[in-house]
Amino acid sequence: RRPPLQQQRRRPVAERGGGGLGDSAGCRGGGQSSHPGADVEVKLHRNMSSLEYGFMVMPDGECLVITWIDEQGQLGRWNRSCPQHLVVQSGDRIVAVNTVTDAEGMRTQLLGALECRMHILQCEGGDASNIAMA
Repeated sequence: RRPPLQQQRRRPVAERGGGGLGDSAGCRGGGQSSHPGADVEVKLHRNMSSLEYGFMVMPDGECLVITWIDEQGQLGRWNRSCPQHLVVQSGDRIVAVNTVTDAEGMRTQLLGALECRMHILQCEGGDASNIAMA
């Protein structure tokens, strides 16, 4: 079994891959995101040319675990525009979407809302392979 969310930690920035430095407009972390277990706020918008946000999730208790990110999707573009310490990775946990905090409600928001403001807990490993299917 994997440790509770409070015990999971993000690798130091120097050890992480992906995401380049770029314009940080619209990127906000919940404090110093280079600290382990930090949260990041990501805001995505649907439009006529891009109806999907470009990532997949799996419920895990009261959160949603990001299992895949399309590098060409909206979340992938957001990652490329943010400083490396704010990059969202597979294995990170979504703990709120538009103020909704239960897993089913967050999935509903991700599927139907035109705008999603997600609070994401960065977790060590950046890999969803350690998550057991229920």
